[in-house]
This record gives sequence, C-alpha cells and structure tokens, in this order.
Amino acid sequence: MPAVPDPSDGIPEPILRKLLQIGLLISSKLGLRELIEAVIEVAGQAVPADRISLWLVDDNAHELYTFVGEGLDQEIRIPIGGQGIVNECVVARREINVPCAYEHASFDKSWDTENGYTTYSVLCVPISRGNRVVACLQFINRKRGKSRRRIYFPAEERQMFVGRFTSSDARIARTIADYIGVAVEKSLLVGRLKSQSWSAIKMLADVTDGRDPTTGDHTKLVTAIAVAIAREMGLSQHMIERVMLAAILHDVGKISIPDRVLRKKGPLNKREWSMMRRHPTETRNRLARLEFARGFEDILFAAGAHHEKMDGSGYPDGLKGDEIPIEARIIAPADVYQALTQERPYKPAKPSAQAYGICCEMEGTHLYPPAVAALGAVLDRCGGDPTTLVELINW
Repeated sequence: MPAVPDPSDGIPEPILRKLLQIGLLISSKLGLRELIEAVIEVAGQAVPADRISLWLVDDNAHELYTFVGEGLDQEIRIPIGGQGIVNECVVARREINVPCAYEHASFDKSWDTENGYTTYSVLCVPISRGNRVVACLQFINRKRGKSRRRIYFPAEERQMFVGRFTSSDARIARTIADYIGVAVEKSLLVGRLKSQSWSAIKMLADVTDGRDPTTGDHTKLVTAIAVAIAREMGLSQHMIERVMLAAILHDVGKISIPDRVLRKKGPLNKREWSMMRRHPTETRNRLARLEFARGFEDILFAAGAHHEKMDGSGYPDGLKGDEIPIEARIIAPADVYQALTQERPYKPAKPSAQAYGICCEMEGTHLYPPAVAALGAVLDRCGGDPTTLVELINW
C-alpha cells in the first residue's frame, strides 16, 4: 500500500483526508470496478476536474480501454501507440500535463467532435506495476479553484475552468494513481488465482465425464446452458458464477459409481438405480472436503440438489419449490434438456424442439417455470444448438 503523504509535502489537510479515504477504500472488500468508481468519485474532490477516467492496458488486444470514465456511456478502445494524450502517457511512461489540448501534438479531438465537448487542459498519470504500465489516470478540464493560472476560454466557460493542472494537483494525482495501482495489481493477482481455480475445477469435471464416454461433454454443455439461462433471467454476476460453479460440479459424485453401473448400455435394475441416485449425496460429500472462496461456501448444497423437483418428489432430500437452491432450479432444465438431446447407447437423441417441449411439460411439477421460459429464449437465440454457448464459460 502506498504511504499516505506527509502534510509537509504541502498537501492541504482536507485533501490528506480524501487520500486517507481512498486508502481505506483500497483496503475494503469491494470489487475492482465498484472500488475504482468510488476512488474516482473521491479523486474528483481532491483534484477538481470536469471528467476523470481510468484507462487500462489490454495486453492481449494491444489496446487501451476505458475501465471507468465520467460522462462515458460505453467503453472506448484505442490501439496502443496511436493518437491521443493517454497513448503518449502510456507509451512514453511519463506524466503529461497539458494546459491547452488543441495545441498539443498528440491530442486526438475526434471524441470532442463526435460528442460536442471541448477539452482544454489534460493531466495524465501512468500507473505502473513492476516494470510495465498497466493503466493511465486521466483528468480533463481543471475546474476553478485557488489556482491563478489561466488560459483563454470562451466567455461562457471562463467561470468554470482554469488552465493547467497545478503541480499540487499532479502530486495528488500521482498518489491516487499509486493507490489505484495497488488495487489493479491485487485484482490481476486475484484474477490469475481465480482462473487457475476454475481451470482445476473444470479439469475435475472433465475427469467425471471421462468416466462415461457415452455421455460425452455432458457437464460442459449443461454448464453452458445453465449459465445462459442465468443470464437470460437477469441474475447478478456473482449469482451467474455460483450457477456456473454448481453446474460444473453437479455430477462429481458419479466418481463413486462403479463402472459397471455408470457405463451400462441398458436400463438399470432397481439396485443399480439406487446406486445411481446416490450421486448427488456423493457430490456433496466430496465437495465438503474442499475449501471454497467467500460467497461460495455453500455451493455444495446447490450442486447436490439438481435432481430435486418443484413438487417435492425429487431426491436426495425431497425439497420443494423455493426450498431448492436457485442454482439447482436453473441447472435442472439444462440437465434434462441436454440429456434428452444427447444420443446414448440405449436411446436416440431427441430434436431440440421436442426436448424443450418435454421440459415444458415438466414445468411446475419437476422444473422451475422461470428457468424453463429462459431456456426457451436461449434456444431461440442459439438456433437449438447449445454447443455455440460453450464460449460463454471459456472452457
């Protein structure tokens, strides 16, 4: 964590309190976007600017993009090395303080032209972690304050803006950039760890599916369909991730089922069916040995509830209606639809429309109506081919 500036640096006490507030925000449990939005809001109180934006470096696309920006309705992307003061800041890896943007060689006025805006003064501060620039903090149009420095503005705007951002502004901006750099680095690290965790979890699902070659990519397809249903239902990103995790793990308990039962080409007898019905409980038992991240601790219950039914006739616990975790209520129609449309040694694959019709017949008794309706919308969009949805889960 960057050190909070000393008052002897010439930073006024109210601004120091703002910087301390930013430091406390960085230490919070907020997500990166929520955190940066809060930091930007406080930054605007410390460095009075008309607009403040954070640009992140996308190494894969070799682009800069607006992660957070005041007055921006949608993300802006520009190629690294192209026109623009932000680009100059990132490529040259140096702070840039421009009192008159239209007189600066690298300024790109296209955004002003398209949006009816006028950029006067610009302050850009690079955010570096290690030996590379990961972002740029940009302040546009210094608002009136104690600064006496002025440049020519049209009369109607002269009362709002002054000229160059001051050296004090730049010093404060550098401190804020340091704080944001810590948050970005933390997010990148968490992102890498999260990616590794998802990879390990997906590998476990692949091992489960590999036990029975007749079911092919069952888990992958069920997960893709369930995630699409969750998005169609407008669930939060956190809930979508919970659905995805529960779907990936929903059949892990089949690892405990003997091959002679799991790979049997004909109908199961009563004893074999009893063994097969144990797999949701086995899923929970195996997942209980793992430690899940905060917000996912109870995911084993959702993963083991995908065979519960809305009327209470399902298993393993006979849960009914809202007693069934929402994740399981979403996975269930995805599981039924995928099983119906997949060819098995003991049955042919059903056409998509017929399989969805069967899901509709099970609505209310077996399946959760809103999830069935969302499944229908998803199938309409993908043309009844759920394999096109796999890219949603980056498998």
